[in-house]
Amino acid sequence: LRRLERADLQENETVLVVGVGGGVSAAAMAFAVAFHARVYVTSRSQEKIDQAIVRGAAGGFLSEADFGAQMADLGGADLVVDNVGAATLRQSMKAAKPGGTIAICGGTSGPKFELTLPHLFFKELEIMGSTMGTHAQFARATEYVGSGRVDVPVDRVFAFEQLSDAMAYLESGEQAGKVAIGRSIS
Repeated sequence: LRRLERADLQENETVLVVGVGGGVSAAAMAFAVAFHARVYVTSRSQEKIDQAIVRGAAGGFLSEADFGAQMADLGGADLVVDNVGAATLRQSMKAAKPGGTIAICGGTSGPKFELTLPHLFFKELEIMGSTMGTHAQFARATEYVGSGRVDVPVDRVFAFEQLSDAMAYLESGEQAGKVAIGRSIS
């Protein structure tokens, strides 16, 4: 929610969510859909892209393809939400339309990225770091989810005693949404 609000996302704008299988990206996609944006996603898995389309995404691109060029061919994204970082940021910059915003909310592929400045200033891109949120944003996010306006997928719930299994599952990259630790809610 925080990154969408900070980017002043408007209805019918185009959003690209990178790595939709991860929990942060799945939540960003769900909120962008609820805000009536036109949402595209990337993933290494066609199955995860197909799941995102069922949940309201307009389409998706395999991460190994030139998703930046594919998104640009569709007119580009007003907002790119990139939780992956170094491995995808160059493609994310290509995917953004001139004057677009790239919200970086993670760096799962590493903490460093070498920026080629002309890519940034010729397209007049904005790069925004975004993390966590305020108490008010948390309250709004909880209201959206609680009212059913936003459906954030929970892939699996592991018991507290299964923490090492949960971590291994996350490392495998097989999840499609949030992975929770606690008691299963039936």
